[in-house]
Amino acid sequence: MKNSISNSNYLSMKHALQSIFLTALLLFVGQSLSAYDFVVDGIYYHILSEEDRTVEITCDSDFYDINICPEVFSVPLEVSYEEKTYKVIGIGDNAFWGCYGMTSLNIPEGVEYIGERAISGCSSLTQVTIPSTVKYIGCATICECVNLNSIVVKDGNTNYDSRDNCNAIIETATNTLITGCKNTIIPTSVTAIGSYAFDGQSDLNDITLPEGLISIGEDAFHYCSLTSLTIPSSVTNINPRSFLSCGQLKEIKVAAGNPKYDSRNDCNAIIETASNKLFLGCETTVIPEDIITIGKKAFAFSGFAGTTVPESVTSIEEMAFEGCKMKQFTIPSGVTRISGYTFYASDLQSIEIPENVTYIGNFAFGTCKLTEITIPETVTNIGTDILYNCGKLTSAVISNSISTLNSTFYACENLKYLSLGSGVKCIENNAFKKCYSLSEFHVNAPVPPTCKDNVLAPINKETCILYVPEASIDAYRQAEGWKEFKHIEVNSASGIEQMATEAPASSDTYDIYGRQVSEPQPGTLYLRGNRKILVR
Repeated sequence: MKNSISNSNYLSMKHALQSIFLTALLLFVGQSLSAYDFVVDGIYYHILSEEDRTVEITCDSDFYDINICPEVFSVPLEVSYEEKTYKVIGIGDNAFWGCYGMTSLNIPEGVEYIGERAISGCSSLTQVTIPSTVKYIGCATICECVNLNSIVVKDGNTNYDSRDNCNAIIETATNTLITGCKNTIIPTSVTAIGSYAFDGQSDLNDITLPEGLISIGEDAFHYCSLTSLTIPSSVTNINPRSFLSCGQLKEIKVAAGNPKYDSRNDCNAIIETASNKLFLGCETTVIPEDIITIGKKAFAFSGFAGTTVPESVTSIEEMAFEGCKMKQFTIPSGVTRISGYTFYASDLQSIEIPENVTYIGNFAFGTCKLTEITIPETVTNIGTDILYNCGKLTSAVISNSISTLNSTFYACENLKYLSLGSGVKCIENNAFKKCYSLSEFHVNAPVPPTCKDNVLAPINKETCILYVPEASIDAYRQAEGWKEFKHIEVNSASGIEQMATEAPASSDTYDIYGRQVSEPQPGTLYLRGNRKILVR
């Protein structure tokens, strides 16, 4: 049984106890870990106490095997199993997660708690009533219920309320709104919006945040359809993920007098005043000239399509432009690090990396639409998978300063030209996984790089031409992995001398095997005279 304690304190204790419990269970080799003890009428139950004969509704161990719920379901007060009758006092974590066909859930008086994500993903659910006996409601309990339009807490509940007919669940002691819906009107007495409060409410396109509100939690409005947002002057704590994936946002304002945030110059953004850090942007944001930092996830999945940021910017944090719509981008000269996931899953096709960048983080350009990239000589360290799944990438040049590749070109299926610098020493697993199209491979390292676990296997060594330093050609012909290439030739100092936007029409154009080509194709290497041409 759960006592009347705050959500945060309870979650900390619960997670600690769960970790200890699961670790102990793992000591029993071969013993199955299961979240339920028995099933009645398609509903999973977990025994809390044999002495008290109490149970909770739960789910299978991984909660992918969800309860089989009818359209309308009533939580039973009691359930019988093997000639024993148990009292149902709780709805456990993930109990009804993903029951998308359930339109109504009746929770009777006597239920004392509702666990984390217990009613999340019930996309057809239209109303929820919380009994007066409920003492604890977990984190993200009612998320992604897109058709939810009515939330009521019954009178007499000493822990939660839905004051002023607000269509929300409010933790009474802290004045924290923990669950809302598309019809919620936030009372003026609310001082905090909890984590995941409106998460997945994709039909929520308008909300008024009252003066007196102080904090907005993680993913509070994640994946909502808000088109405009005004931050009250009283708000002093906004989680970086509060408005993540609100891709419909067009207008952002911070009320005058806010001591921590501003939206200077009508920029349509939230800026942390003291640090000049852009905290949250949207599709229409114009980044002010005095901004120093673009914050973590500031524009993530926002629809932002800007191509430049001011030269005043010296730091771009992780995932800042994840999922954005820009097709080209110029990084300011003062930026020295491209953080992990900065442009992940964006529409980026072209990027200019300044010479003073020294580091590129994990998945920085993953799943982008880049067609070519050159890593400058100043870059000395790159993370894993920096070009992961860049399916349109045809040409890449890695600087002489890079010593290790780690899943760098994973799933770059159209990569045709690749040049590795003289400093590369080790090529880790999956560096070229699914790189089936590579036809010209320049390796400038004087000593053949060490290759891990058949890392070169995806490359077609019958057709791909390997170019290496003249003094090292014999070493490559004997080195493990490299010796499998059928065509190993002396590296040309010139490399590609032309990037042709349109296919050259001259009749003296040949493919890399010496065959004359009448209709050169984009993304392919050709020879014209004594020059190498990459059509793009």
